[in-house]
Amino acid sequence: MSVALTRAAATRLLAERLTGEVVVSNLGQASLDLQQIADRPLNCYTYGAMGQCSSIALGIALARPDVRVVCLDGDGS
Repeated sequence: MSVALTRAAATRLLAERLTGEVVVSNLGQASLDLQQIADRPLNCYTYGAMGQCSSIALGIALARPDVRVVCLDGDGS
């Protein structure tokens, strides 16, 4: 029997593996889940920046090539 993977469960799995990565999340549930499950100073919540999450993550990655950047985006962004 298999169990469906929920967004919150996926966020927990990701959070368990985070070390020094910057995580940029889009507005909506992705940011809410991340904030509730694994809030930390290296998270960047892009509330009010619809469609800009991947651009912000790319900018951080280009500015800081020494840091891994994870982008949580969705809903057609």
